[in-house]
Amino acid sequence: MHIGVGKSINYVESLNAATTIMGEIKNCIRTPIIPNSQIIVYGEVIEAKNWEAALIIEPDKNLQNIMAGTLVTLIVIGIAIITLHIQER
Repeated sequence: MHIGVGKSINYVESLNAATTIMGEIKNCIRTPIIPNSQIIVYGEVIEAKNWEAALIIEPDKNLQNIMAGTLVTLIVIGIAIITLHIQER
């Protein structure tokens, strides 16, 4: 099964994967799930405690913009710190 929540900017608080075997519910809960990622849950159907969840994160297409924005922000903060430090003297 493939389910998505679309482009969410918030964390998903919990992921509950469940199945029934001979009338008994087996479930696995994972928390938290970061935005824009994929989760693959796999393992033995009989024992839900042994289930594993693989988190797959793909780099965002806007990674260069994010890096440039972070760099500019750090430079502006650095200039402000240096200016305030010089004014103290």
